[in-house]
Amino acid sequence: MNERMTHCDRRRVLYLWLFSLSMDRLARERSRMVTPEADSDEGNAAIDREPRGTFAKRGGALVLDAVDQAGQEAGLVPGLTLAEARMQVPHLRVTPSDPAADNRLLLSLARAVDRYTPFVGIDQPNGLFLDITGCAHLFGGEDGLVDDLRSRFARWRLNVRTGIADNPGTAWAITRHAGGGIVPPGDGARRLAPLPVEALRLPEEMAAALSRLGLKSVGHLRQQSRAALTRRFGSRLTQRLDQAEGREGEPIEPLSPSPLLVVEHRFAEPLAEMEGVFVALEELAKELAGRVRERGRGARRLAFRLLQADGMVHDVWAGASESLADPARMAALLRPRLERLSSRVERDSGIDSVRLWAVETALLNPRQIRLDGEDEMSADLARLIDTLTARLGAGSVREAVRTDTHQPAQSVAWRPIEVAPQQEARKARRRAPGDGEAVSPTRPELPFLPRVATRPIRLFDPPERVETLASVPDGPPIRFVWRRIFYHVRAAEGPERIAPSWWEGDGETCDYFRVEDQAGRRFWMFRQGLYGANEEAPRWFVHGLFA
Repeated sequence: MNERMTHCDRRRVLYLWLFSLSMDRLARERSRMVTPEADSDEGNAAIDREPRGTFAKRGGALVLDAVDQAGQEAGLVPGLTLAEARMQVPHLRVTPSDPAADNRLLLSLARAVDRYTPFVGIDQPNGLFLDITGCAHLFGGEDGLVDDLRSRFARWRLNVRTGIADNPGTAWAITRHAGGGIVPPGDGARRLAPLPVEALRLPEEMAAALSRLGLKSVGHLRQQSRAALTRRFGSRLTQRLDQAEGREGEPIEPLSPSPLLVVEHRFAEPLAEMEGVFVALEELAKELAGRVRERGRGARRLAFRLLQADGMVHDVWAGASESLADPARMAALLRPRLERLSSRVERDSGIDSVRLWAVETALLNPRQIRLDGEDEMSADLARLIDTLTARLGAGSVREAVRTDTHQPAQSVAWRPIEVAPQQEARKARRRAPGDGEAVSPTRPELPFLPRVATRPIRLFDPPERVETLASVPDGPPIRFVWRRIFYHVRAAEGPERIAPSWWEGDGETCDYFRVEDQAGRRFWMFRQGLYGANEEAPRWFVHGLFA
């Protein structure tokens, strides 16, 4: 019993090597294409037997980057120039390398194999690390897990080699330099000894230097003094040796944090129509809503994953403006994004399974519905925000919020509503504009205005030029012309002097006045510039209107 527990607690890592990723990707793409000139099985087989490869430009020359099995049997290897390869195999078919497409496929496969473990890390350019500690028993042991994984990749038409060991270093070495397999717990050091020094994931220059010194295997390195190796090659060599032998830990950084609340549905046969996916989404939303509600929480961000039968993965994301525990709203947020994927998904290999999880949760905010219906209206507003965001995209629905600046034109900023916590947003909306702002003493030339808001509701961008007449040069206007209409000022308050920010460089100081004409209309005006400071006379503008 104790021995069994020890084995279960021991860390186990699976390394997955897609040694012909580029060529497999191209073969999968060809399988989706219809070739009228090769409509028979014999014609297709003849085409598949033709040697193929990819090439890239290196050092001014075109070099083979990858070769398929038929090309290898013809004697071609990566690194040959394209001219040399065509001399050996005149009928070679080549395609430019596409590292971006290879990386997209690798990322998709990394998301697809998280059905075995949530801890999946990428080893560029063509490998994956899977921490399967405590997961193998779900598949009947490590042998069953490997069989299931290899059969799945065979259906996806991808060549793969796997290795399992106690740590990432040993799993990597066994897979790439010993043909793969399962290393029993505690037996990694013995299996590493005969492998070449390249199995320690060393730089090519360092591995070549070790080989020239006669240190060609991991066993040879163990017989040397660690101090001498460190002096000659640095700490990188001993670190890799310690990682491979398990003396130094090496964490696997997963693609994304493991979700705490996740629900999944697997179909008996791959679905070719999205209607079945929508039905599964509604059922999964009910299950997820029940789970988050049990914890007194709600979902703020949701993710829905579609796993295709060919290994490709599609993810859709949705955010909510408040904590959600309503399955109908969860499904409504994700459905528009799924509809945009319908045509693309339905022409592929079909949906094998779907998964829904809460990426981010928050405490539910219980509401006491009042007689005036205010909370009921806020719930309707939240639904409207979520619907518009789902239709128009994240960040498209914004609200105006106050900013900490004394410049009027910069006092309001627009930001996505879902970014700001709801309580803070409500406080910002309820705060009276201009509260707590200092106002300069009133000048005696005109009557004092009754107490009003210090900032108008409506601002003009840019401010509009006016012609004015003032009783004194630096006083408020007694009449002005705006939009070809004369206005006679009845009362005024100011000035409120606003200088430019020190980091904006040279700018003109503005004196703001709140003025009211004889008809009771209130204007927010400013004089730009100071008398005597420049040769040009100050100019007047209307910046806003009070309600």
